Amino acid sequence: MGDIKKQPGRILIIDDEFQVLCALEKFFKTHGWDVHTAYNTNVAEDLVERHQFDVVVADYNLPESTGLEFLNGLRKKKPWVRGIILTGQKSAIDKSVHNAEGSIYPFLEKPCNLKELMRWADKLMSVSRNISRL
Repeated sequence: MGDIKKQPGRILIIDDEFQVLCALEKFFKTHGWDVHTAYNTNVAEDLVERHQFDVVVADYNLPESTGLEFLNGLRKKKPWVRGIILTGQKSAIDKSVHNAEGSIYPFLEKPCNLKELMRWADKLMSVSRNISRL
């Protein structure tokens, strides 16, 4: 296995807003990430079964469940994966932090600062890869 920093990060973005999904996909691809997208958690589950991701960026408010519920379920199956929650509802941030079942995720309010999102993604990719190597 080569140098971790030279390998592109693999990220899954889940959002039911097409414009947000496309904008984030373009942003991460521009920065060298291997990007997969899903417009709902059913599609995301299928992608998770077929690929190994370093980071998952999930919208908090999804049609089938919350991004937080998806990430908590994913961490039970693949504990190395790290997540970031995006939300357009400030109140969701306050509620969700208390419901995180012991998992802690950064919550960023939409529209999010893309530099801050990238800082979190880079940081969490390093954590994910270090854990998956154990």
